Amino acid sequence: MLPTLFTDIDRDVRELYTRSGVRHVLALEAWAGHGDTRMADMSRAGYDGHRLVHDMLVQQAAFQHELQDMRGRVTALEHERDRRER
Repeated sequence: MLPTLFTDIDRDVRELYTRSGVRHVLALEAWAGHGDTRMADMSRAGYDGHRLVHDMLVQQAAFQHELQDMRGRVTALEHERDRRER
């Protein structure tokens, strides 16, 4: 969902309840603040999840590169051994 959607909804609901009385506005503001906090927490959790996946992919790529390098060394050593045995 677009972040601006929540801003628009918040503005519209505030206007609606402002017309009906102050007490409702205070209750709505308390509820909206709780909702904002939950949305921020969910957003942060989503970012943390994406960051974790990114870090794992970077680590996997580094391991793959190291493994490929080791295979190359083993192959070179095997060729050297075969050359000496001849």
